[in-house]
Amino acid sequence: APHALSVVAGDALEMAWDRLPATWQLVANLPYNVGTALLERVLASAPPGIRCGFLLQKEVVDRLVAQPGTKEYGALSVLVAARAAVRRLGTLRPGAFVPAPSVESSFVGVELRPAPLAQEGLAALERVVRAAFGQRRKTLRNALGAVFGRERAEALLAQAGLDPAQRAERLAPESFFALARHLASAGP
Repeated sequence: APHALSVVAGDALEMAWDRLPATWQLVANLPYNVGTALLERVLASAPPGIRCGFLLQKEVVDRLVAQPGTKEYGALSVLVAARAAVRRLGTLRPGAFVPAPSVESSFVGVELRPAPLAQEGLAALERVVRAAFGQRRKTLRNALGAVFGRERAEALLAQAGLDPAQRAERLAPESFFALARHLASAGP
């Protein structure tokens, strides 16, 4: 069957991604100054199964595909892992463009998958992740304690079976999902 191409004119940051037909795909060379913001909007509203290919600044893609324990691993890595499988598809040197930018670029494939948490859990995940990585050199007990209070932070960590002396950059995304589930179930 032939594929239809639809061109939608408008600001991609204002786009109603959830109103598009269920089978759309997106391939874009994104302006680096809005690339992360646009990716976050697509992830927040596009349905599972949607596939995207983005050309972004290499350092951003390094963070998107980063694994726990690496210096690139952070809040963006975990938040993206909650909604999508990502993989680096290639890297372009500055000389591939005219005029040449001052940075390398990477092409990243993004496939949206069902979220591991309900909507309130996703909101809790963002709070937990931002708190945990907000003070990167601190233990989870201290980083989460600064936002949620020490007692509540220790209770959340115990419920999720996590070592309070651990640092955020060592935790797999699934551990953050567990923390978010407990935070969401505890209420505000």
